[in-house]
Amino acid sequence: MAMIAFEAVTKTYGIPGSRRPTLDAVDVQIGPGEFVLLTGPSGSGKTTMLRLILALERPDSGTVFVGGRDVHRLTSGSMPFLRRNFGVVYQDLGLVPEVSVRENVRWAVEVQELKRRVVRARTQVALELLQLAEVAELPVGSLSSDIQQRVAIARALAGEPAVVLADEPTSALDGHYAHLVLDLLARLASRGTTVVLASRSPLVTGYARAGRVLQLRDGTLRPTARTVIHEFNSVRDFGPIAGASDATGASE
Repeated sequence: MAMIAFEAVTKTYGIPGSRRPTLDAVDVQIGPGEFVLLTGPSGSGKTTMLRLILALERPDSGTVFVGGRDVHRLTSGSMPFLRRNFGVVYQDLGLVPEVSVRENVRWAVEVQELKRRVVRARTQVALELLQLAEVAELPVGSLSSDIQQRVAIARALAGEPAVVLADEPTSALDGHYAHLVLDLLARLASRGTTVVLASRSPLVTGYARAGRVLQLRDGTLRPTARTVIHEFNSVRDFGPIAGASDATGASE
């Protein structure tokens, strides 16, 4: 069964009489553990696709499935549970500038109601993977845009989600950190996390370890050729988060 599926999904924007489809009867299936790069020019519908997966928008027609369930038929009570299974990197990052890097990451894990030691462990691992340990106690708002982007990525990954949706997650990063992030996402996918990364960057869309590159253009989604680059291999190998096997409850 596909982890994410679009069946004849159409979404239009614009004023009545001049509407045009951003997505025009899009069909696609993305399997568990697949790493998909979604590319296309600005305004082509990449962000719209991610928002439809999260049920932040509704299609004009067609159906979006996550884990076999129509996300737009879920009850309001089911929606928080669904979204806890997602790690999301938004273009606007959505960080809380007044609090520390560590707190921004930790809050994303706390909502899962895990034991405190598990929350601490997952937070620390995410900080180390994104090379943020040295700034962990500083307020996010005092840091540069590239560090803030890494904080947003660490926050998305710390909860060990089943699905990662990332919208231009490397736009503020130099080559070193962009490759670090791509390698990390590839390794997560190899362990079963479904990754959908939307980007216009040639560096991203040429990434060697991604499974598929899909291009959005004129409302349609199609496979595309790419010039393959070499992965950076800058991420240390990582095992299960400490304490993950005993994760229930909020004690300790």
